[in-house]
Amino acid sequence: FYQLSQSCQIPRLAELYQMFLGFKPDGYFVEVGAYDGEYVSNTSGLADLGWRGLYIEPVTVYYELCIKRHQYNQVNVVQCAIGAEEKMVDISVGGPLSSLSEETIAHFDSLNWAKGFHSGNKEMVKQCVLDDVLSNYQVPNQFDVLSIDVEGYESEVIKGFSINKWQPKLVIIEL
Repeated sequence: FYQLSQSCQIPRLAELYQMFLGFKPDGYFVEVGAYDGEYVSNTSGLADLGWRGLYIEPVTVYYELCIKRHQYNQVNVVQCAIGAEEKMVDISVGGPLSSLSEETIAHFDSLNWAKGFHSGNKEMVKQCVLDDVLSNYQVPNQFDVLSIDVEGYESEVIKGFSINKWQPKLVIIEL
């Protein structure tokens, strides 16, 4: 029933969706750190199935690719970073490993498989608080799936998220 991206990094995620959500053709998801809306996405298949959703991606080139990927789906794509407070930030651009965390970037440089993703390119982007973005886009309370994949900045994302208010049914946080 759930056909997910071939590059999805969570084994058997489709089975987990079925277990926790049943066969649901019309849910709602939020993906923070959407990248291009397909590569390593936990939600692109949900959008293709007809779900409504919100993709959040700070890096301009990936934000534009996400818009193009989902132009026929019922989703909004927002360009901003997510953190504990609203401000302007420099994001290190490194493909799917783009990050606001300098510590994470230093760690990536020590890993053979991650070398070469970061070459010092940065982009100044607006950082927003997740609660504010969800309110501004009228995300329904008790939405189905929240997926967060922000390369070492997850704790900052969570600081601006009121789980008791939104009550997502399933939360995926990639660390």
